[in-house]
Amino acid sequence: MRCFPIVICILFSTLPLHTCTAQFIVAHRGASHDAPENTLAAFELAWQRGADAIEGDFYLTSDGKIVCIHDKTTKRVAPKHPELTVTKSTFDQLRKLEVGSWKDAKFSGQQIPTLKEVLAIVPPGKRIFVEIKSGPEIVPTLTTELNECGLQPNQIVIIAFNEDVVRACRKSMPQFKCSWLTSFRQKDKKGPWKPGTDEVVSRLQQSGATGLGANGNEAVINGNFADRVRQTGSELHVWTINDLDAAKRFVKLGVDSITTDRPALIRQALPQPADAVSKGDSLQNINVACEGTYPHHLQGIAADDSSLYWSFTTTLVKTNKKGELATKVPVANHHGDLCYRDGKLYVAVNLGKFNDPAGNADSWIYVYDAQTLQEIARHETQEVEFGAGGIGFRKGNFFVIGGLPADVHENYVYEYDEEFNFIKRHVIKSGHTLMGIQTATFANDRWWFGCYGAKSELVVTDSEFQFLGRHPFNCSLGIQGYSKDRLLSASGNCVKNQGCRGSVRVAVPDQNGGLMYAKSK
Repeated sequence: MRCFPIVICILFSTLPLHTCTAQFIVAHRGASHDAPENTLAAFELAWQRGADAIEGDFYLTSDGKIVCIHDKTTKRVAPKHPELTVTKSTFDQLRKLEVGSWKDAKFSGQQIPTLKEVLAIVPPGKRIFVEIKSGPEIVPTLTTELNECGLQPNQIVIIAFNEDVVRACRKSMPQFKCSWLTSFRQKDKKGPWKPGTDEVVSRLQQSGATGLGANGNEAVINGNFADRVRQTGSELHVWTINDLDAAKRFVKLGVDSITTDRPALIRQALPQPADAVSKGDSLQNINVACEGTYPHHLQGIAADDSSLYWSFTTTLVKTNKKGELATKVPVANHHGDLCYRDGKLYVAVNLGKFNDPAGNADSWIYVYDAQTLQEIARHETQEVEFGAGGIGFRKGNFFVIGGLPADVHENYVYEYDEEFNFIKRHVIKSGHTLMGIQTATFANDRWWFGCYGAKSELVVTDSEFQFLGRHPFNCSLGIQGYSKDRLLSASGNCVKNQGCRGSVRVAVPDQNGGLMYAKSK
């Protein structure tokens, strides 16, 4: 909820702020086009080729060591040796194998590395994607080794096809991001791709993963699919992309990372950091996730020059622009939309029933110090007769919006001065919206309102609340003015027994008067 014009630089949640790039390059099993996969040689070459991250495959051996190899057996990468099944072999047995010369004689002498050895060569500021090939039995050892490796939590991403592994990792290591992997297949040319989008989204949410990693099937991964994934609050990563034109298309689609065997080639698909900075337009195609999970769902977002603020119903959260947690405080149920103004956060709070007939609600604005999140004031806004939910600011005044009973076919906006003296009620001839209006911001000379629904809607008005239209865009969990032609839109999801998450992404006005997610230039 924008309370004043701001210019900020938000990136993918682990990139350095000065780079201002949205996507990053992951070297698949290292620079495996030119070096033997999953070896230290391939990983070192990946760093030399400019990769932002490496990806490796890991199994648990029969004697409890974690080793880096893709296949279940050693047949393909160690053809000169008797075939071994990785999980049924000891580390000493596997370590005796030579796994480099199958690729090129110059790599003769390469051995299967351990997870610890691979972690040890991840430079500061770089990342590693740890793909788990074993089942949940690997998680206790994995937890110990990742916690003791010395890397920062934002340098490690766990990935797995096995949803039980994802759930176990999220429970054991919530500080690390964890993506669920899926691969789209088609039995015949006329049949549907499996799994379908609905199934993928459902399984993604049930797994509790923070992201989805999918094979780069352009027949499936289109704008609609990307939006469906984003709406869960999840990141979207694609693999294995070795074609430059395909990589450019995925960059435009706004995926968070591209995994490739050829990092130097695919880097050409990404805009150069200097170009992004010079354009002054860094917020594109990003999905900044709020660190942590919370008991109740996201209700709104706000931002200042250095921080993001998140209202999770009963928890108020402050993060940096990468989504990393700065502080959080428990708050009364329920805190809704919020707005930043002159070092303070203003939150629309409804302590009573919501969307009921007039007289049942108990509407307030709670005020917090933005630096500490300590409460500093409360203002009654009982004029908001159906329960305070959304809040925005324009030309020195606050505007509070709330719930709506089922039989009311217009929305109401309540205007207050900076001391919260009531000024007037405005009427939006919008028709009924489910539970009224949840979020609000004034930007680009108009008001943008997020509404719930079976398919959440965006209501747009002019500066005087004259209705301009309703659009199928979901910003019901947060909408924030950002710059002249950019807004931030929030997404989130909740998983039973695991909690709720939130993220933000850039949106831009579209030619039909609504919003769409920003695309790369």
